[in-house]
Amino acid sequence: MQNQENSTYLFIGERPSPTALKKNLTWQDGQLSASQLFGALETCGFSPTDQLFCNLFFDERDEVNPEAVELIWALIIEGLTIVAMGKKVQQELDKLYIDYIPIVHPAARGAIRKKEKYAAMIAQQLGTTN
Repeated sequence: MQNQENSTYLFIGERPSPTALKKNLTWQDGQLSASQLFGALETCGFSPTDQLFCNLFFDERDEVNPEAVELIWALIIEGLTIVAMGKKVQQELDKLYIDYIPIVHPAARGAIRKKEKYAAMIAQQLGTTN
C-alpha cells in the first residue's frame, strides 16, 4: 500500500479484471481502467500516486472482502474521503453505512469514456475545477 501521509482519497473499485489478474496489475500501476482515472486526477491537479486504492470484492461472486472493509473504516478514522467507483461498490457501501463520493467507474463505456468528460465528472464530484 502507498504512503497514507499525502493521501486525501481512498478510491474503491469492484475487483481486479481478468486482464489485470493475468498481467499482475493493480490500481497503483495506472494501467487498464486506472489509466482513465489517473489522467482525470492529473487534469484536476491531484497526484494519482498520492491516493489510495482498494477493491471491495474478492471475485465475480460479489463476495465482500472483510479486510477491505476493515481498511476502509480505518482510513475513514484517519480522515480520508472515500470515493466509490461504480454502482456495485456504491450499493455495497450503502449497506455498510459508509459515506462516499460516487463516481462513474473508469472502465465505463459510452460518452463518459471521453477523457474530457470523465475528467469533468471527477472535478465536479471531488469539488475541484479543471
